[in-house]
Amino acid sequence: MVFADTPSCQGRMRELIPLIEARAVFLNWSKRRTWNRWSIGPQVFRFYSFLGPQPFRLESSLPVVFVFRKIYWPSTFSFGGHQNARDLERLEDELVGTQQD
Repeated sequence: MVFADTPSCQGRMRELIPLIEARAVFLNWSKRRTWNRWSIGPQVFRFYSFLGPQPFRLESSLPVVFVFRKIYWPSTFSFGGHQNARDLERLEDELVGTQQD
């Protein structure tokens, strides 16, 4: 999960964290300059970031959740700018699928 230190992002995270906290890596976009470039989380984010929002829209699209399954490309969920119950349901369905793999 990539998030920022903004009030809107923090509000959305209250709904997302219970879904992913047990198996997530959290990257704070507001502190990206302090990310260890050799850590797996930032490296994976940089590699797959083309699947998420465009770089110029990233901050307004946060939080973003990447869901990785064994042999599939990751699914991307962006919750910035809107609160969409359908997106949350889709994320829940995807996470249930990853638990069964």
